Amino acid sequence: MALSQLAVRVLVFLLGQRPGCFAHQKVIAEALDSNLTSARGALFERRDAGLVRWNLIPPHHPLPTGKYTRTNVNQYFVEAEALLQALAGDESATPPRTVVSTHPNCGRA
Repeated sequence: MALSQLAVRVLVFLLGQRPGCFAHQKVIAEALDSNLTSARGALFERRDAGLVRWNLIPPHHPLPTGKYTRTNVNQYFVEAEALLQALAGDESATPPRTVVSTHPNCGRA
């Protein structure tokens, strides 16, 4: 599975949060130094791949913390097992790389 740089940053952001974190998509976009449309696209792409899911909590509904929301908030979850399987699948599908220097050997004849 090929991941864009923004998709990787979205996963890293969500993995760095508490499980079931609450956030607006705007907050995620700001944390990634991205625009809202790109951040949403990366989130939807990861959701369609089965790596991320979220529950919408509408305004004026209590959060598990006991506080109430004033706007829509999403509760995000990273599907760890699906992520590990995707990463294992990528590694097994990629042939081993040979590391070769791109610089010529200057001191050798």
